[in-house]
Amino acid sequence: MPVHRSALRLLLTTLGVPALAIAGAWLAMWGLADRVPDPIAVHWGVDGPDRSAGLAGFAATTLGISAAVALIGTGLALAAHYRGTGPARAAVALHAGAACFPAAILVGTLLGNLNLADWQQAAAPVGVVVVLLGMSGAGAAVAFLVAEPARQAPPSAVADGTADIVWSGGTVNRLLVWTMLPVPVALVTVVLVGGTAVPVPLYVIVAAVGVLAALGLGRLRARVDRTGVSVEMGLLRWPRGHTALADITGAEVRTLTFWGAGGVGYRVNPVTGDLAYKLRGGPALSLTLRTGRKVFITVDAPDEAAAAVNALLGGTSQTGAESARN
Repeated sequence: MPVHRSALRLLLTTLGVPALAIAGAWLAMWGLADRVPDPIAVHWGVDGPDRSAGLAGFAATTLGISAAVALIGTGLALAAHYRGTGPARAAVALHAGAACFPAAILVGTLLGNLNLADWQQAAAPVGVVVVLLGMSGAGAAVAFLVAEPARQAPPSAVADGTADIVWSGGTVNRLLVWTMLPVPVALVTVVLVGGTAVPVPLYVIVAAVGVLAALGLGRLRARVDRTGVSVEMGLLRWPRGHTALADITGAEVRTLTFWGAGGVGYRVNPVTGDLAYKLRGGPALSLTLRTGRKVFITVDAPDEAAAAVNALLGGTSQTGAESARN
């Protein structure tokens, strides 16, 4: 498959930015190796440094993690790109910042051990935190600026009798992505400078939940065609669902509160059987099924989506924004 210009820009942001951070951290290690003790202090408690590690092993671990995160994220981003729509710029920035963070840990730790005879002499690592936040934040900012906006699906339109897809669109929850972006950064910082003996796996689990939430709830895509209404959520396009046109009796616009229909995410009401694909409160596409159940999908321009569904059903387009508290 040929590599298009947009794919090259995606590679520059998801792989190139972390590669620069890794290369910079590697050069910093070799340039400062004779000015730091070996082993070096790698963790600080309330009374000072309380954990050390060999320089070479610590460098290999941190840079290896950066490289692994960069490669995995790049693969996922390219897969999304070639499926028709690339990842959102916020998702690219999230990935770049996360991939740069382990390399930043190496640089910050080196500076925290600079010009010491023994690792136990390392002072409180205020500068280490600045480096961690600075490098990861800079990587995220550069990736956001260089990355192309996500490719939009074809303009919304009611079927003209020839197209297979009669409407496509979605929505992006940028606030959620940018809220979850600092989670792994903050947690790893606590691991480095915190004075409590919290198990490292707990930090990893919480950080992973934050990243997965940002990837899974950052974007929603919806499509209306002659088979029905399809929905995909997140960078990985999962969870996903399809409602057959034969099962739909009508479509309209409903207004959901933030907590309506069970909150954000993929929600199933165990009492009514209603489904919700929801990233935010506000206007949403509402499908009424022959069984009486409802399917709610938060998309931009839900009136156009409802009109497309009703046109396929042969009914009257529902373009009014009818409010309902769920």
